[in-house]
Amino acid sequence: NRNRAKYILVYSLLFLLISIPVDYIAFGRSLLFIGIAFSAQAFTEAMIFSTLPAFMSESFSKRYRTTAVGFAYNLGSTFGALAIVIVPLSALSLGWGVAWITNILIASILLFVAAAASFNIFISGSGHESPDLILE
Repeated sequence: NRNRAKYILVYSLLFLLISIPVDYIAFGRSLLFIGIAFSAQAFTEAMIFSTLPAFMSESFSKRYRTTAVGFAYNLGSTFGALAIVIVPLSALSLGWGVAWITNILIASILLFVAAAASFNIFISGSGHESPDLILE
């Protein structure tokens, strides 16, 4: 589980390092550059979330796994749905390019902090997981 948290941490840092400059350059250019920027952003975002199902299933015992994973996904989609409101409202005052980059930066920093916190929890732990008491 510690290794998966490490991958999420590395991929979120890579997403942050790639997305901000690429989006900044793209919004000053044509639609082709915006398409290329969003493609690079989508690829690095997919890298982050490729390890998420395994990470989440290993984080919870079998007894609570379905409920915990479902709760986490639904809570995440609830906050993600707020982006439909937040980005256009911030674009009214900042403009689309600056609003998009600012919101991506804020979301990336939150993801990086959460990944770093989960990585530190696994490092500071005792090094072994408690046995699962539910039989197969």
